Amino acid sequence: MIGTDATGGVARKVLLDCDPGHDDAIAIMLAVADPSIDLIAVTTVAGNVTLEHTTSNALRVLDLIGRADIPVAAGRAGPRERELSTAAVMHGEGGLAGPLPIAPSRGPADCTALELIEQVLTEADEPVTLVATGPLTNMADVVESLPRLHHMIREIVIMGGAVDLGNW
Repeated sequence: MIGTDATGGVARKVLLDCDPGHDDAIAIMLAVADPSIDLIAVTTVAGNVTLEHTTSNALRVLDLIGRADIPVAAGRAGPRERELSTAAVMHGEGGLAGPLPIAPSRGPADCTALELIEQVLTEADEPVTLVATGPLTNMADVVESLPRLHHMIREIVIMGGAVDLGNW
């Protein structure tokens, strides 16, 4: 949904790459609620919990807030260089500390996160802001695999965290 920012300007196109536990569920809701942001897609990555759960959580949150029109694509199921270590002890086994009363109304897009990002950047009429709030695995794939589309990335904004003791 295209809105305007506080100065009346056109909302910034944003793709959110996340690993929905509690924090990223809130990030999705805030991005949708902010009129200065046009959330055009969500991609998921394993991090707080497994990819299956992060993707399901993103779909559920978007359903809950009435934005099932926003595409969601699953990305990497684990890091590129080491084994996956989740924060299930902090976020619960499913990422949102307990069962949600609803199942997602749909599955993820029939493409990978990298393919959805490529599609978004190719079809965009202006550069897109990529916001990464989880592990940067999908962003590394974008930088490495899509150099021909770098000019369509306005910026990459990350939620940087701890090197060793994140989620504690």
